[in-house]
Amino acid sequence: MQSCEKRVRSAKYSYGNEALWEWYTRCRESNIPVDGTMLQEEALLIAEKLGISGFTASDGWLQRFKQRYNLQKMAMRERTGM
Repeated sequence: MQSCEKRVRSAKYSYGNEALWEWYTRCRESNIPVDGTMLQEEALLIAEKLGISGFTASDGWLQRFKQRYNLQKMAMRERTGM
């Protein structure tokens, strides 16, 4: 009998994601605009500093990061002044 429960998975590079989120929030608190390319470049630097090998900061990774931290809606609110 199969279970209907969803499997809980954590991000493969969760330490790097947390460090990138902290970097992002510091930039936004300083009113520095951050785009996807900047996120990918910083993610690669963080991965290197943490000794994470095999990390590529692909477009798919960027989309999942933005979805995980709800960045699409945040950017939308900033543009519309909500």
